[in-house]
Amino acid sequence: MALALVAGVTLATTAVSGPASAASPGAPIIIGDLCSCTGPEASTISQTTDVVHAWASSVNAKGGLDGHPVQIVVKDDGYNPATSQGDAQALVQQDHVVAIFDNSDEDNVWATYVEQQKVPVIGATESNAGYENPDFFPPGGTINFDGGAGTLQAHAAGIRPRPSSIASR
Repeated sequence: MALALVAGVTLATTAVSGPASAASPGAPIIIGDLCSCTGPEASTISQTTDVVHAWASSVNAKGGLDGHPVQIVVKDDGYNPATSQGDAQALVQQDHVVAIFDNSDEDNVWATYVEQQKVPVIGATESNAGYENPDFFPPGGTINFDGGAGTLQAHAAGIRPRPSSIASR
């Protein structure tokens, strides 16, 4: 899934008409990585930052994005909503990111803010932002979507649930 996150950034950053397109030749394109890298799901989420850095290194080794090196700014919200909101604001207002990788389990607290700021978000949304925010680019179906889509596909294929062994006793 982390590889799918980095695959979408080129589209999002080239669609941005803000700092990236106004940047002088060679000026860095700054992309945020807002993660819940510490906290209860750290063993899973923290890996995404390594993948984002590996992607940036690979892109930079090939001359960057349209001649601009990619710079990654990581903010760890520690699975804390207030920290996550502050991190999102810092990425936009202080770091001037052109996009954010969403590796946070607290994206619901900052989704509206980044939408208002017109900052594209690439990644695994843990909220309805992937449905409701046109600036969110999930790498596939969101968590909310996947379960329902699978159920509809199974139903369309004629697959019906079996009664559980407990219920049939």
